[in-house]
Amino acid sequence: MNAIVTKNECDPIIDVQCNGSVLHRVLVDVRARVNVMTIPTMTYLGLKIDRPSLITLKLANKPVVRPKGVINNVTIIVMKVSTIVNFRVVLKEDGAYLMILNNLG
Repeated sequence: MNAIVTKNECDPIIDVQCNGSVLHRVLVDVRARVNVMTIPTMTYLGLKIDRPSLITLKLANKPVVRPKGVINNVTIIVMKVSTIVNFRVVLKEDGAYLMILNNLG
């Protein structure tokens, strides 16, 4: 599954459970303003875009991208703690991460 590239290798990389699947190598980026996942990750998890996205994002490997849409109210489990988050969905990117989560605290 392709993923999202980031520049900072110091951020924590965790496992996340979502829709009965465990995703390895999910990045928690405290500088991120939104949660991001790739289209292949969305498909793998059986999720669908709820609405179009009206924002643009600056990712590490591209100047600006327009997300394909937003997925609302996704339940994820991180270290046995369940939380609900919204995701911006982007095209697949070469790199290491299936998801980028903003500060979960």
